[in-house]
Amino acid sequence: MRTYAAASVAVIVALAGCGKPSQESMVSPVRGFVNTIRAGDVNIASYRSYVSRDVADADVEEWIGAVLRAVQAFGAELLYRIEPTGEDRARIRVTFAYGSEPKPAFEATVAKRNSGWWIVEADLADLDVGGASPSFAVGGSGRSGGRRRSR
Repeated sequence: MRTYAAASVAVIVALAGCGKPSQESMVSPVRGFVNTIRAGDVNIASYRSYVSRDVADADVEEWIGAVLRAVQAFGAELLYRIEPTGEDRARIRVTFAYGSEPKPAFEATVAKRNSGWWIVEADLADLDVGGASPSFAVGGSGRSGGRRRSR
């Protein structure tokens, strides 16, 4: 199994899209996930994969891609940074890049579980797009148990 032993990774991705998600659940593994963004009654995106016991670099990139797709409805440039915090944990920081000043979006802690890497904690206190605070939807294979933490 490979872990986050390497240096932090930053990926800047320009996303297009519109709409506002309306559901919130903060549990999602690298594999075996279902990510859904809803704008009213419209399902903007839904992605599935399968469970893997070993997590390689490609799996981590796949997970980042899942998060990218989950927030694409906000239509902004995003900066993703992965910070290793131990062999079975990592911290992910997401920032919206508006003009010259990045705007914090959210932070999440991921941990290794039996079926993959899962979001075990997410701080959405700074999630603010255009003065509104939209919900962020990442559904995890029908499971629940994620926590929302505020500062």
